[in-house]
Amino acid sequence: MLQQITVNFNFDPEEGTVSDLTCFVDGVERKKKTTKAATKKEVAPVVLEDEAIIKLEETKITFNNKAVADMGLNYQDRIVIKYKQLEGSKKPMPLIAKDIDWGEEGSGNKLTKTNTVSYRGKANTILLEHGTEFTIAPYKEGVWKLVSKNEGVVKASTVVSREQVEQQADDLDVLILVDDNETDEIEEIAFTL
Repeated sequence: MLQQITVNFNFDPEEGTVSDLTCFVDGVERKKKTTKAATKKEVAPVVLEDEAIIKLEETKITFNNKAVADMGLNYQDRIVIKYKQLEGSKKPMPLIAKDIDWGEEGSGNKLTKTNTVSYRGKANTILLEHGTEFTIAPYKEGVWKLVSKNEGVVKASTVVSREQVEQQADDLDVLILVDDNETDEIEEIAFTL
């Protein structure tokens, strides 16, 4: 079945609007609609902080906007942290860069839209020994030093001897139930409901 459709409208090219729309199907007028030009939402400008800060959290690293801008990072860039012993320092300095700046394309963890990078396990523990909050300082083209803002405040792990545990237990009046140093098994416990 063939139908005759007639559409009449006025278009304002300066404003990009359509008005006075009429539609006839087989001579019968249908609904009238008026459209407006799509409005563009204004994107809030990115606020840059005064100082580039990188924070180490339990399972991730968070970059503030200034750190992302200063390092030239983009969404999905892969980030790699390496350590290098610098002259005059007691422990290796953490260095951060994109995978391509290290010449190791495809390694590292991806930067998310929220400016975070997954950073778990041993890697997190090692960086934790240097601190939890860092500023960045140029090291070489594309590579940055992570300069701790709270160095020495955080220690990731400490080996404690049995004597130290016993001394702390005595100080707190706590009874240690394990008599020998070799016991590391739990005996079977029988119970009924």
